[in-house]
Amino acid sequence: MHKLTILHCHNYYLYKGGEEVQAETERKLLKENGHKVIPFDKRQGDYSRLALFIKFLFFSHFSIKTFFEVISISRKEKVDIIHVHNTHFLISPSIIFASWLLKKPLVMTLHNYRMIHPSTSLYFRSELLDKNLKKGKVFYFGKYFKDSYLLTARLCLNNWIYRKLIKLHKEGILLLCVSNVVKKFHAQSGIDSSILKIQHNCLNTLDLKNKESNEVYESAKKYLIFLGRLTEEKGIVRFLELYEQIKDEFPFEIVICGAGELENHITMYSKKNKWVKYYSFVDGIEKELLLKQAQAVISPSIYYETFGFTMLEGFRYSVPAVVSDYIATNGIVEDRVNGYVYEDNPESLRNCLKKLLDEDERKRIGKRAFENFRDNYTEEIGYKNLIEKYSELLCSKIE
Repeated sequence: MHKLTILHCHNYYLYKGGEEVQAETERKLLKENGHKVIPFDKRQGDYSRLALFIKFLFFSHFSIKTFFEVISISRKEKVDIIHVHNTHFLISPSIIFASWLLKKPLVMTLHNYRMIHPSTSLYFRSELLDKNLKKGKVFYFGKYFKDSYLLTARLCLNNWIYRKLIKLHKEGILLLCVSNVVKKFHAQSGIDSSILKIQHNCLNTLDLKNKESNEVYESAKKYLIFLGRLTEEKGIVRFLELYEQIKDEFPFEIVICGAGELENHITMYSKKNKWVKYYSFVDGIEKELLLKQAQAVISPSIYYETFGFTMLEGFRYSVPAVVSDYIATNGIVEDRVNGYVYEDNPESLRNCLKKLLDEDERKRIGKRAFENFRDNYTEEIGYKNLIEKYSELLCSKIE
C-alpha cells in the first residue's frame, strides 16, 4: 500500500484515559511507518463546565464548526482516509456527514457502549443493562447520563443521528471494536455486523526482542495486583469481600493502585487490613516493578469491560491474569490458557487462586500469557491489523 494521508481525530475528555493512550499510540505508529498523519483534536479541558454544558445541550448532535473544519482540512491536505476515536461530544456526528459528502472512507474506533446506550458502560446503579438492548432501540428513559433525564434524552437523540448517518455512509465506513464483547453488543443493538471489525488495542514491546518467551521473573513476590479506577463497576470492593472469606488459605497480599470515587473506602480498608497495600498513584519504574513481581494481575470488573490494558501490561512480563467472568467476555483472557476466570463466589475464586500456588502451573500460564501478548497485542501487530482495515475500506467502492 502507498503511504496514506490520514485525518486522525479524537475528542479528549477532561481526564486522560485508555482511549487517549490508544489514539496517541496509533498516531505514533502511523508516522513511524511513513504515513502523513494530520491530527484533528477537540479538548473538553479547553472549556469551562458551563460552556461544555451549553455545547452538549445545543450542539452535540451536529457541530457545524467540526463539519466545515473537516471538509476544509480534507480538501486542502488531500486526505485519503478519516479515522476518529472519540466523537463525544465536541466532534459530534457531523464528522460522518462530512466524510460522506467528501466521499472519503471513515474509520471509527468504538471504545465503549455510548453509541448504543446512554449509560456508556451498560452498567448503572449496580445493575447490568445488556438485557435492555434491542435491535434498533435508541431511546431509553432514565437518568443514565450525568444523573439527568434531560441529558440522557439529549444523548439518545445524538445516538439516533449516529445510526442514521452510519446507514447513509454504510458503503464507506468501518466501526473498529476493541474487543469481541464490544462487537457483540453493537450488533445486538442493530448495527450492521458487516461493518463491525475487531481491532484490539496494543502496547509497546519494551525489550521483547531480547526477551525469550519462556522467561518468567523469578523474583515474584506473594501478592496480586490491581491497577485501575476505583469505581464500583471495576469490582475491587467485591473482590476484597470474596477474598476476605478465604484469605487464611493463601499467602497473597493484595496491592491496589489507582484513584477514584472509592479512594477513601480503599484507604480505610487497607488501614484495617494489613494484607491490603494501597498506592493512590504509581507510574514508571515503580509500576513496572510492581507488575513484574506480582503473582498475578487481577481484573475483577462486575460489568462488561470493553478491554483491559492492565492485563496486557502483566502479560508483557509473563504475569498471568485472574479475572471475573464478566471480564472474560471480552475474549482477552481464556481460563487456564493465559489466566484464570472466576465466578462471583468465594469457592470459584478459591479454585483459581489454588492454581497460583503451583509454581510450575503459574509459570506455564505466565509463559502462555507472554506468548499471547507477543502474538496479538504488540504495536507491530496493531499496526499491521490497522493497515489491513484501511486497505479493506479503501478498496471498497463508495457510492
